[in-house]
Amino acid sequence: MTRRRGDTTASPSTSDGGAVPLARLASPIGLDLGARTPEETAVAIMAEIIAQQWGSTGRRLTDTTPLPIHH
Repeated sequence: MTRRRGDTTASPSTSDGGAVPLARLASPIGLDLGARTPEETAVAIMAEIIAQQWGSTGRRLTDTTPLPIHH
């Protein structure tokens, strides 16, 4: 079955083929790092993904109370 011309919507999916709940998707994505190149944008996106994965805020370490970096 083919899509109709102009129908570009697609359901997001995981690597194992499962559907991603739309509530988990955010736009725009990435931390505000002031990225100017595609490579810097990729770093900003990965930084947000890592922060979300580990429940971090993405704040500067110098702006937080002293805690060990590695637990």
